[in-house]
Amino acid sequence: MKLITVLAILMISAVSFAGNASLAKEKWTCYAEGKITLGGPAGDLWETVVGRGSTDIAAADKAMQNCFSSGLQMCSVSSCYVKK
Repeated sequence: MKLITVLAILMISAVSFAGNASLAKEKWTCYAEGKITLGGPAGDLWETVVGRGSTDIAAADKAMQNCFSSGLQMCSVSSCYVKK
């Protein structure tokens, strides 16, 4: 019975560690904004997309990639923050 308990604790610890390690890889979050030109009197529609990464530069790059791949134009990173 003790062996099963020890194994269960080790498995829970391993899963917890793996979850924390994946969070540590992507602790930066950046927002990028881009616009869709609707034309005519409707004007432009601005949208915000998110990018996450292990560094501020990686997160900003991912946000820019997400912005352009969404079909937005004039993309720029507006802000970044780090999770603690």
